[in-house]
Amino acid sequence: MEKAIERIERQARHQAILIDDLLEMSRFRYGKLQLKREDLDLRVSVQQTVETFQSDFHAKQLKIEVELPEGPLFAYADETRIVQVLTNLLSNAMKFTPPSGTITVGLASQGDSAVLTVRDTGVGIDPETLPELFTMFFQTNEPAKTVKTGLGVGLALVKVLVELHGGTVNAHSEGAGKGAQFTVRLPMAANMPERARSQGRRVLVVDDNPDHLELLADLLRARGYEVTEARDASEALRVISDQKPHACVIDIGLPDMNGYEVARRIRRAPENCDCVLIALTGYGQEEDHQRSMQNGFDHHLVKPIEMETLPHLIESLRSQPGAGNAAL
Repeated sequence: MEKAIERIERQARHQAILIDDLLEMSRFRYGKLQLKREDLDLRVSVQQTVETFQSDFHAKQLKIEVELPEGPLFAYADETRIVQVLTNLLSNAMKFTPPSGTITVGLASQGDSAVLTVRDTGVGIDPETLPELFTMFFQTNEPAKTVKTGLGVGLALVKVLVELHGGTVNAHSEGAGKGAQFTVRLPMAANMPERARSQGRRVLVVDDNPDHLELLADLLRARGYEVTEARDASEALRVISDQKPHACVIDIGLPDMNGYEVARRIRRAPENCDCVLIALTGYGQEEDHQRSMQNGFDHHLVKPIEMETLPHLIESLRSQPGAGNAAL
């Protein structure tokens, strides 16, 4: 049953990708495709996309290699669209790479461009075919028994999305049986050192649920933050005293002392007046929000949270420094 469920999930995911691609091309055709750009660490997009395909790699007995820079590499990009680009390039590589082959995803900077590459050891591409690869509904001449070619939508969408970002995409192959490489170039975010604000920023995450704590901490670390974990209020207060974090994400329902009391104690120390406090709770009524503000929090987040919201809140300045203390 587990194997059957895995197959169903894989096929459903492939169908969803195809439907999304067709919808996006339709939006583009009618001028409805718009980007929601932000300063995006491309390492995170690569890691998340590769993770999504782990079961597919395993099922087809493919080896996946990921080559990432040590530090953040930012582009001013739409995260959803970049993930779509990577998803289609990985889907294409899997389609044309036989079992026991290798797919390599790389990310690097060259000049003022961020360069994403997807290489495979698959069947390769005929040089005469290369100029037509990114054409809508184009299909290779590979025998159906050898390769399932699909509808020819994915690569056309890749080209559209990359060019909307002001970038370029191209394909290269030495010929039949010699694999292929797709290279995407995107403009890096302007003033990158100023935008890579997460580097060196200390964040304390407080939650008594080990799974929630580790997941949230790992996601923040992936975005470049220096994260310390605490499982109860006493440990959190010790960390705050020793490390003076720039921001604290605090679960309200702690066992030894609730998050409201933790926030009040933090605000009593003048040196913590600039620390951004974010309440994390399952309660989202207006009175819950007001209670968080009255006890010194700057932001109130209701579980489950949108992960992309958190870095923006961590980087925010307190709108009324010291306002939390007034309500203690």
